[in-house]
Amino acid sequence: MPKHYEPLHEDPGPRRLGDALERVLPGSTALATLTATWSTVVGEALAAHTRPTKIAGGTLVIAVDDPAWAAQLKWLEQDLVSRCTDALGPGVVTSTRTVVRAPGST
Repeated sequence: MPKHYEPLHEDPGPRRLGDALERVLPGSTALATLTATWSTVVGEALAAHTRPTKIAGGTLVIAVDDPAWAAQLKWLEQDLVSRCTDALGPGVVTSTRTVVRAPGST
């Protein structure tokens, strides 16, 4: 019968919640940090129309409430990546992708 799992070769003792969450959902702690500091990272005006939704493979997905903001973020991509690097450290966010979503949608 094939083995469907591999045992973990590490201390099974308690670990910090953030560490455990990061193992299950890679990028989740970076996204939580970015979400909590979003208005500081991008400024109040931009934060009022945008929100970070996902970080995967170095790409930050940003939801916007209007296509005009999507166009604006395309022009600001390098600046946003730089600001995210300042907030999260190097290599966490290397590019952005923008999606248009109605206000209040998930």
